[in-house]
This record gives sequence, structure tokens and C-alpha cells, in this order.
Amino acid sequence: MTRSVASYLFANFFCLFGVWLIRLAIIWMAWDRTASYFWLGVIAAAQLIPTLVFSPIAGSIADRVKVAKALLIILISLAAITLSIVVTDIYDISQIGVLTVQAGLIGICSAAYLPVRAAMIRRISSDDQFARVVVFDSMSFNVTRLVGPAFAGFAIAFFGVKNTLLLGLVGHVPLMGVLAAIASFEADPPDASPRKMGAGLAEAVGLAWTTPSIQLPLLVLAIHGVFVRGVMEQFPAIADGFFDRGAIGAGQLLSSAGFGAVCATLLLLLVPKEKIGRGFNGLLLLVTASCVAVPIFGIASSWTAAMMTAAFVGLSGSILGVVTQVQIQSTTPAAYQGRVMSFWTILSVGAAALGALVIGYIADQTSVSASLYAAGGCGSLLAVVIFLYKLIALKIKS
Repeated sequence: MTRSVASYLFANFFCLFGVWLIRLAIIWMAWDRTASYFWLGVIAAAQLIPTLVFSPIAGSIADRVKVAKALLIILISLAAITLSIVVTDIYDISQIGVLTVQAGLIGICSAAYLPVRAAMIRRISSDDQFARVVVFDSMSFNVTRLVGPAFAGFAIAFFGVKNTLLLGLVGHVPLMGVLAAIASFEADPPDASPRKMGAGLAEAVGLAWTTPSIQLPLLVLAIHGVFVRGVMEQFPAIADGFFDRGAIGAGQLLSSAGFGAVCATLLLLLVPKEKIGRGFNGLLLLVTASCVAVPIFGIASSWTAAMMTAAFVGLSGSILGVVTQVQIQSTTPAAYQGRVMSFWTILSVGAAALGALVIGYIADQTSVSASLYAAGGCGSLLAVVIFLYKLIALKIKS
């Protein structure tokens, strides 16, 4: 592993830790001000829906620019927006409408960050180490996912939202330094052609749709994003509404999901790197099991059962994320990495915005249990449909 990759992975760990502090602080601010499942979904959607619009644009730009410099600019923008949340809270003008706008601005930056980050990982990694770098990058995310939310819950409860946000900002500083160093010697991008952005995106869409090793993983991500990750965005409401455990309980649920994700990463480290991107049927089975598990949050009679379910959906989501990323990026030509990974971002992250909004609305209009049953049933059904689609496609091909 090169020095650049190792430095990035180390600094990114602290940045991701800070991201979890900031994310949970914003979600808790929304719940504390409204006690509404719908508004919780709105805040989640405000952070995630921009992915649908801005990720393809950022992916196109990533194929044309030096990505380390682009990531540095995005991180600075995220820091400025987070500081604005602290300021509005200090002067007591952080109403739900203002917070929604700020969450949306963070969503725009995050939408740009994810495909550019994926393109950079591929660009600074050699072919033989790429799969392992993705696994280690996932491990950083999942370890912070395990520790960050629980720490954020305690920080919010004992030190307040403002201090939690500021502490999250501190975690961004090491990665800013590493990105500045990488930007100083980064090579020119592989795709510097002057054609219009729309034409470049159309080419990438055609590549993704006609390449089964890209198309099918993206469909699986869409199901998981809407029907599983959409439910995970409601963890604060589930923790407080069902179990009366407040911010600490919300952090514990998210940390349980993080624990499952860490276990998934450790399992993937045992798999030979050349086999990590294989096994599509296994992915379908895993996403189906995740959807079946979703209603358990609504019928669990114990907090332990809820945390165990969160751990399972965290494990399945981590495996899906790593395996689909390796499948897609190993197949995608270098000049298309940013654009194709923007589709991965849309369906793994942006789809959760749609899920959170719809599930939150159903929960407010009926009950949380009804929304969980609907999410689990629809997700399972669509997984079966994709499996049948694959069988029919193979039969036609043969």
C-alpha cells in the first residue's frame, strides 16, 4: 500500500468520525424541535435528495479534474455550513425551516463528495490493491459508524449540540492536510475531453445499462437504499418513540448498525481479494433478508432485539456496499469512474432520501409499524422481481 493511500485512510478515519457527530447532531436537533416523524424524514431527505441531482454533475467533473483538490474544496464548504448551524443555534434562530436549508446545503456538498472520493480512491490505488483499499476504506467508515453515533449521543446529552458540532469539525482537519499534500503531485485526470457534460453523462448511462456487472449491482443498491437505509434514517424516532431512550438510544441503534458493519468488513478481509466482487445471487439473498428484518423494529419487545436487528442490517449494508463498489469499479473504464460511481452514490445514498421521506410520511399518517411492514414487504418483492429478471435475461441470452 502506497504512502498516499495509507495517509488518506488514516486521515479519513478522523473525518468520518466527525461526520457522524455532525450528522446525529443535526438529526437530533430536528427531532428535539418538532417530535415529528415526518420532519425527521424531511431533514434526512434534505441531506440525501441533492445526491440525485448533484452526484452526476460531480462525477462528470471528477473525470476531468484533479480530485484531491476538488475534495479539499468540498470539505472546506462543509465546515463553513456546519459553523453556520452553530451560529444560528447560538442566536436562537435555528428553526426547523432554517435547519432544513442548512441540511440541504450539507446534502449538496455530500452529494459532490462521494463520487469524487470514489474516483480518487481508484485513481491512487493500483489494480492489484484496489479491492483491499475499498475494504479498508469501508472498515474506517464502519468503525466510526460503530463508535461515532454512540459518542455523539453522549456528547449531545451531556455537552449540547453546539459542542458536538464543533468537535465534529475538528475531525476534518487531518484529511484537509492530506488532500492538500496529494493535490500537489496528483497526475492529470484520465478524461480531459472538451465534450459537453450532458453527452458525457449519456455515455456513462449507456455503459451502465448495457453492462450487467454494473446494471444489476445498481438495482440491488436501489432496493437497499429505499427500503432499508430509509428505515435506518428513522432510528432516532424508533429509539425515542418505541423505547423512550432519547438521543443516547438513537446513538446506540446507529452504533449497533456500525458494529454489524465492522463485522462485515472483518469477514470480507478473510475473502481472497479476487473473489470480493463476485456472487450476485448472494447479494440478492442478502438484500431480501435485510428487507425481511425491517419490520422487526416495529414488533420487537426488547431493546436488545432492536439492537441485534440494527446490527444485522448494518452487516448486510456494508457487504452490499463493498461488493457492489468493487464489482462496478473493476468493470468501469478509468475515464468513466466518476460518472458511473455517481450512479452508485445516487442509488446507495440518494435512494435513502426517498425511503426516509415516504416511510416518515406513512408513519405519521398511520403508524411506524405499518411503515416498517410496507418497507420490508415492498423491498422483498422487488428483490424477487430482479432475480426473475436475471433468470429471464440469461435464458434469452442462451
